[in-house]
Amino acid sequence: MKLDFEEWNIHVGTPHAFNERAPRIDNGTERPDPRRYYDRDFMREEWEKVFCKSWLLACSVSDVAEPGDFYKFDIGPESIIVVRGDDGEVHAHYNACPHRGSRLVTTEHAR
Repeated sequence: MKLDFEEWNIHVGTPHAFNERAPRIDNGTERPDPRRYYDRDFMREEWEKVFCKSWLLACSVSDVAEPGDFYKFDIGPESIIVVRGDDGEVHAHYNACPHRGSRLVTTEHAR
C-alpha cells in the first residue's frame, strides 16, 4: 500500500495553514555567477561578509601536538601562526612582527 502524505489534511473541517504547501526552497542549484571567480569587488565583498564573520579551521590539534610545534595558516590577505605553547595550550597570532610588520614564519609547519 502506498500512502501519499501530501494529501493528508492535518486539520479537517476548517482551513488551516498546516494544510498549505510549503514554499519551494532554493538550495543553490542554480549556476553560480561566473564573476565570483575573477571579480575583485566580489572577492572583497565575500571576504567581508563571509570569511571575516565565520569560524575558520586553521589546522587540527594533531598538527601542533608538542610544545614549539607551529602551523602557518594563510587565507586571503591574512597569515596566522597557530602554535603549541610551553604551557601546553594552543595559541594563534598574526604572522607579523609587531615592530616592523615583517612575516615571522615562511615555512608551512614545524614538527
